[in-house]
Order: sequence, then C-alpha cells, then structure tokens
Amino acid sequence: MESFIYRLENIAMNGCFALTSGEPGLGKSKTLQVIAHKFNRLDEVRLEAAKEDIHIKKEPDF
Repeated sequence: MESFIYRLENIAMNGCFALTSGEPGLGKSKTLQVIAHKFNRLDEVRLEAAKEDIHIKKEPDF
C-alpha cells in the first residue's frame, strides 16, 4: 500500500490525476480513506470522490 500511495503522491504533485474504478466490494472506498488520511498533510493536493454510475455509449451520435 505504501508503494501505491507514494506513486499517487508523485502523480498528484506533478499536476496529474488518478482514477480508481472497479466492481463493488473490491475495497475502493477503504483505499480512498487511507489515501485521504495520507494526503491530508499536502496543501497542494485536492482529493475528491464521486459516486455516480457512468454509462459509456458505444454507438456514434450521428
């Protein structure tokens, strides 16, 4: 877990973002809690969570 958080911290400090997704029950919420706790000391980093179903349309709009 520390290696994962270290990589996320480097991504965030370089102005990038990360997305976590997956099936229910994999531990995404718990992982986000750990990350939020670790990132709490970084003023430059904003951590946000969105709980929405995202639907991907596979056919073209035209």
